[in-house]
Amino acid sequence: MAYNNADETVTATGNVEFENSDKSLAMGGDNALYNRRGNTITLTDNAHAKNEMGVLQSDTITYSKSRDIITANGNVVYTDADNQISKMTNLSSDTRFGDMQGENLYRTLTNNVQISAKSFTKTANGSMNAQDASYTSCMMPADNATPTWLLRADTVDLDAENENIYFVNSRLELFGVPIAYWPYFEQPAPSVVKKDGWLMPSVGTTNTVGLYIQGHYYQSITDTSDITISPIITTKQLTGFDSLYRKNSTNAVTRHNFSIINDEKMQSSLRGHWFGNYRFNTGNHWQHDIKHENVSDIAYLKQNVFLGHKEKSTLKSGITSTKISPDSVLQLQTLSLRDTRTPSAPTTTVLPSIQYKKSYYMTGNSSISVSATARTVQQTGQRLSHATSATVKYTRPFVLQNGVLVKANASVRADAYRFSYFAGGARNFLLRSKGVYDKTTGRYERFTPAISLIGSYPLISTISSKTTNRSIIVEPIAGLFIHKKNR
Repeated sequence: MAYNNADETVTATGNVEFENSDKSLAMGGDNALYNRRGNTITLTDNAHAKNEMGVLQSDTITYSKSRDIITANGNVVYTDADNQISKMTNLSSDTRFGDMQGENLYRTLTNNVQISAKSFTKTANGSMNAQDASYTSCMMPADNATPTWLLRADTVDLDAENENIYFVNSRLELFGVPIAYWPYFEQPAPSVVKKDGWLMPSVGTTNTVGLYIQGHYYQSITDTSDITISPIITTKQLTGFDSLYRKNSTNAVTRHNFSIINDEKMQSSLRGHWFGNYRFNTGNHWQHDIKHENVSDIAYLKQNVFLGHKEKSTLKSGITSTKISPDSVLQLQTLSLRDTRTPSAPTTTVLPSIQYKKSYYMTGNSSISVSATARTVQQTGQRLSHATSATVKYTRPFVLQNGVLVKANASVRADAYRFSYFAGGARNFLLRSKGVYDKTTGRYERFTPAISLIGSYPLISTISSKTTNRSIIVEPIAGLFIHKKNR
């Protein structure tokens, strides 16, 4: 430590640490300079300041004892209590990081959201004003090139009390080119759980629809239900809307997603989809699930990715009822399955089926489970099959001396299948089958009972907490094949 009498300064070096008068902020750095006249302390080299609200790092941090404020200059990085990182060239703040103002702000939020502003001010209650601001959810290119889309505004005001964000003179840019302008609009703040109004629009490009802009209007219907309507405009003659309805209650959940697109390039210009799900509980541990999935054509979801659905190979519709007890599960189900990969694929219907499973727990963590299934499957115009199966499975885990967990399984399964094929037209491939085929009725039947024994021992290492997936499966099968000719 060195004192300069001429300019009344004190210099200290080597891991300098101190607190302000009310101990609301801890500060430090490799070098410190105390100016008695100005009543300031300047930290350099690894300068930092922290409290319960966040951590501030900068090339230089100056603390004013008389005003109880700090000023940071050069490579300023502020990390708040939620680990959100803000970068700027300079910052002035109170010692509680409540009231702030700075320049050249760049901040990355969750979901790759990035905001920037030439200057900003923030108050202790969370309200914020930003000048010459921009917003995007596209990751900035490494070479600082223009992002795919960017929303700019002369002024952005975050009203923390009313939980609203206000944009003044905002414009939407695609690849740096302005394509839309709003003199004024507002949207709910990110902290808002439910609030009626327009949400942030979605913008993107795809090979099939070109450039698209999708707005989102949210409407709360009741405390437990809402709807979101999303109009869509694209550059390849596509217009339409997507909608999502949700309702939650104590014993039920309802969800419907519906869309219509006017596609002038298609022979049938109106295309769409409807996915619905209704799940509810009744007494005695029963849960019921009613599901419906339908699309106008097999390519609809793949071509219109902005709808937010992954391409489905199978569409399912039906009713499932499940009763779950501590040691057993009973399931009743009827389904209709549609293969979307082939336009001419038949619809498969799983007629009422039943499945039951019960577990018996023994000493040494061993268990025996018994399950039985019976179902009938119908493929439109082609096949009707009946299947019943019963399985008894024994499981016993044990640990080897080297800490490896071994979980041994042994099961016996018996199955009985009956297939009935219906031939006609292009389905004469059944003539090549090994079963019995009757040209008179076009019917082919086969009954196949079988029994199998399966054993396995998957290994799980408790030391490295990784599954090695080493397993061996022995499956001898004995089968009896009976062919019956029907006339």
